[in-house]
Amino acid sequence: MFCKKCGNNVSAGTKYCGKCGERVADIPNGDYSKYVASRSKRFTNYVLDHIFGIIPVFVFVTIWGLVGFINSVTGSEGNIASEITSRIIPFLIGLSVLGVFPFYHVFFEYFWQKTPAKWVTKTKVVKLDGSKPGFWRLMGRNFARWIPFEALSFLFTTYPRGWHDRVSGTMVVPDNYTTHDVLATNPRSSGKLSKTSFVLSVILAILYVLGLLTGGIINSANNNSEVSKDSWVNYVSTEDSFTVLLPKYPTIEKKQDIPIEDSDVTYGYHEYQAVDGKTSYFIFKYAYSGLNIQDEDKALNLLVNGMVNATDAENPISSFGYYKGYRSIDFSFTAKGEMIKGRAMVVGQTPYLLMMDYYPENYKEENYNKFIDSFVINSSQSNNESPLLLRLLPL
Repeated sequence: MFCKKCGNNVSAGTKYCGKCGERVADIPNGDYSKYVASRSKRFTNYVLDHIFGIIPVFVFVTIWGLVGFINSVTGSEGNIASEITSRIIPFLIGLSVLGVFPFYHVFFEYFWQKTPAKWVTKTKVVKLDGSKPGFWRLMGRNFARWIPFEALSFLFTTYPRGWHDRVSGTMVVPDNYTTHDVLATNPRSSGKLSKTSFVLSVILAILYVLGLLTGGIINSANNNSEVSKDSWVNYVSTEDSFTVLLPKYPTIEKKQDIPIEDSDVTYGYHEYQAVDGKTSYFIFKYAYSGLNIQDEDKALNLLVNGMVNATDAENPISSFGYYKGYRSIDFSFTAKGEMIKGRAMVVGQTPYLLMMDYYPENYKEENYNKFIDSFVINSSQSNNESPLLLRLLPL
């Protein structure tokens, strides 16, 4: 007969194992012909439990995708609820991935001695003496699944007991086994290992290792190509009809019906701000009542001069040009130790202003170009919106 702790072959009538000292139970009639669950059933359990356990991940990913889609359609990326959701959903995804192993197994095996996959294969988890494993034994059993290459540990032996089985002193057996049947089970055998099973095991092991290596290579390549671009957000504002790349979702501030001194004209603006460390990215869209643009160059020049005068700026630089067919002016200046660099343009009768506010030591040319050159107008603007004038810009 066999020791249920270490599997050592001991003589009939022996009370204690000479190898590990474990007490050896006597089996009536000397029947030791039972076997642990076969390799094919263990493999089926492995595959099905991965499928069943990953379902929560798909649920959270789907929710995350729907939230992102709704935000992009409604232009509500900047509100508090959206910001909280964008942080909670990734956390839940990570929690569900980590929870598949070991907590998925612990939950089902603690209450029923079997996971959903084991219901399919009609197997269960038992201690070597046939009794039900306790909570902490199951925790140890399933945390052991994180041992590197543990999934391969039962493929190359004549008995399919993985490291997590042996570490925890458990076995997987047919679910109709009684305590007597388990005691009569040879933990070091699952029956004859066929050549077909051995070849299949080798193929699966090779595919497993190749999958790990391929995944690592692909992941490394992705990380080395356009890392900073992938980490940015392709922000879409349906309300203000533009798309732009930002380091994170912006906050949004809206003001309307602001009176202009000595005038019947009022204006409003939408301000988008994304802060990345000590660098801030701004997008302004202005709307005015009762004005009509006549000279785009004059309006843009007044805007830049107004910002320079209002901030006591130094070293102002500006140049006119066209951006995607719209008249524009690029500018930069220093104000109180900070650098302001950006672009203003008039689209139809709608003024847009993009700026980057940063300290010289934090400046990254690639980030500025990515931000400023990604700005796209998604639809034509109304001709009723007004020109950009110096005195109308809130500073």
